[in-house]
Amino acid sequence: MVLLFVSPHSTYILQMMIRGQDEDAQDKPAVVTGDDDVAVPARRIDPALERKLLLKLDLTILPVLTGLFFFIGLESMSLANAKTVGIDVDLGLVGNQYYLVIMLGYIPLCLSGAPLAMLTRYLPAPQLASLVMLISGILGICTAYAHSFAGLLTIRLLLNLAGGPLMPLIISYLSEFYARGDLSKRLGIWYSALPIAGCVAGVLSWGVFSIQSSSLKGWQILFLIEGSACTAFAMFAYIYLPATPYTWRFLSQGEKDMLRAMLLMDGTHDVEEVIAWKDAYLPFIQDWRYLVWAVLSFGCGVPLASALNFIPQLTRRLGYGTLTTNLLTAGPFFLNVVCSILLSLSSNHFRERSYHLTLPLAVTSIGFILLSALPTSARAAGYFSTFLICAGATCPSPLFTVWYSNNTISQTHRIVLAAVMVAVGNSAGLLTGNIYMAREEERGYPTATITTAVIGGATAVGVLLFGSYMRKENSGRNERQGKPRGWGSKDVPTLLLEKGHRAEEYRYMD
Repeated sequence: MVLLFVSPHSTYILQMMIRGQDEDAQDKPAVVTGDDDVAVPARRIDPALERKLLLKLDLTILPVLTGLFFFIGLESMSLANAKTVGIDVDLGLVGNQYYLVIMLGYIPLCLSGAPLAMLTRYLPAPQLASLVMLISGILGICTAYAHSFAGLLTIRLLLNLAGGPLMPLIISYLSEFYARGDLSKRLGIWYSALPIAGCVAGVLSWGVFSIQSSSLKGWQILFLIEGSACTAFAMFAYIYLPATPYTWRFLSQGEKDMLRAMLLMDGTHDVEEVIAWKDAYLPFIQDWRYLVWAVLSFGCGVPLASALNFIPQLTRRLGYGTLTTNLLTAGPFFLNVVCSILLSLSSNHFRERSYHLTLPLAVTSIGFILLSALPTSARAAGYFSTFLICAGATCPSPLFTVWYSNNTISQTHRIVLAAVMVAVGNSAGLLTGNIYMAREEERGYPTATITTAVIGGATAVGVLLFGSYMRKENSGRNERQGKPRGWGSKDVPTLLLEKGHRAEEYRYMD
């Protein structure tokens, strides 16, 4: 490892080369050499040891977090599958009541994220996330016993109220284990749990709805299975997940010190930072860039909400039966899994976000345009358009999350930022719940598909422009400091960036 001593009066005073293979040197943390000079770990951690540590985290932490997101996604998307088998008829829903349940459910989902995330001052993030999942599983079971519009609406409101903080909690928690350069593909893998859930929901619904039962409807059996599985997994996660990497018994002290050095180099300016909630919302007041991210977050959320809530209905309007419709939804979501992982790997490799975001947004917009233009009799082309929709609908979310997280150095700001951005993205469901209307169901929801395509396309343009601004800003800072043209975020230790964007050494990850 390298220790670079940094002073306010001189950028680099002393450079000490320490081999990564030296265990004694590895276990020494960065030291403070007085009021002015701070030792900064630089990029000489033994790559083999770094890969070994990352693999250990990939095999022990990432699968459990992915499982949590998988089950919350499974429960969220099951209502769309249940509609294909007549849950609206069985509960006596009339007019737009089904769409009202979806739309109103997004209100607590948007509002609960940031306030409930603040409970991390009393309970560690992974345990809080597990409790959220436990409550969601119990409410999923309760859905099987809903008997009316009021009952279904109440359960969905409570379900989304509990689920609001899950994404920001997990996003913030993952950033405690992975540096910025390593986070993209891990978030991509984690977020792929959502389309995997869509794929499994289609196949599971096809199997469950084939069951002949005199006492329970097919949708009731579906919710009982999914709610029970979610509850069991939440209890396991509560016991298994560590509060922080530095309190985890499965990591040696040398591995903890190595992880600390990796994060100080390319993650945060302060590991184990005490969350200062009174300052957590300052970025939204002081920095206009976060308002731009909020607008783009809403734009990314519209195609996502459309795909997750209405792909079964968009498929069924092509004339397929109930069982066939649910089975056919698995294909588009499977393609989305592949696209999401490949885009995340590519984005991680090139340390680039904006171009990788623009592509899926453009693809999903084309899919919605194609679907709105085709008659319901064009089955093959219509079904192909659902592949385009799903291929691009969920891919932007992990990439967008990594984009704003990578450009936020403070852990305090990052957890609140994630909560706010997720809430803004989820608020897109309020729009989709209103543009998908019962009277347009037979015609394939033309208002909704066209609106979604326009918003997706406009967001793609906005992402391109914002990325161009960041690249121009980086070039200007390089020119002022006499840095080479390729100098970027990977070359600046994040320990030096306590001032965030205002630090002259700061470089955007565009």
